[in-house]
Amino acid sequence: MAVTMRANIVRRRSLSNHTNNLLSTNLLSTNGNRRSSISQKDIDYIQNVLSRTKQVSCQLILLFMVLLPVFIHAYYPFISTYHGKFSKLSKIRLNAFLPVFRRLTPYVIVFSTILLQFLFFWLLPASVNIYRTQANQLFRQHCNAFSGLLLNALVFGLGAAFRWYSPTLIFDNWSGIMVVMGMLSTIVVLWQYYAQVENDKDDECKLKKKF
Repeated sequence: MAVTMRANIVRRRSLSNHTNNLLSTNLLSTNGNRRSSISQKDIDYIQNVLSRTKQVSCQLILLFMVLLPVFIHAYYPFISTYHGKFSKLSKIRLNAFLPVFRRLTPYVIVFSTILLQFLFFWLLPASVNIYRTQANQLFRQHCNAFSGLLLNALVFGLGAAFRWYSPTLIFDNWSGIMVVMGMLSTIVVLWQYYAQVENDKDDECKLKKKF
């Protein structure tokens, strides 16, 4: 009885191994057939569709981000001067909507804040987090921006407390600061957009060379 049971067990194991080998060979053959069924025209068509959808979405985002600072700058005097009433727009003054480019104080405030933020970014200790992008690339990020922002606000508060400048400096130059930030954000958005377009073109050229 023991010999027959062992023989049955050996037969079952051999049958299971044989079926597993058959399944693996069938899967490999089907995968090979699926891979071979995709032509170069299909790959080009998929790439064209993806590039078109991505290009349209990037253009819409670019238009939105460029027009948003202009809208904010026009909306601020509409609320502060005309109290949001369209009936008072008949007495509109164009000087209220035009940015004051000759005043140096808003430029100094914005660029000094940015320089302090970059200085704190390089000097403060940071925790490095590693992320993986959609292109399967590792991306390192230094996380100390919030602590730098707190120190930046502390520097501004100490300067106002010691009367190095007026405590109402931000309030007095608020419209000019918005104009400078709008111009700076528009430049950054345009630079990022065209840099991304160039990267997409390089990636497409690399894919075409591979295939």
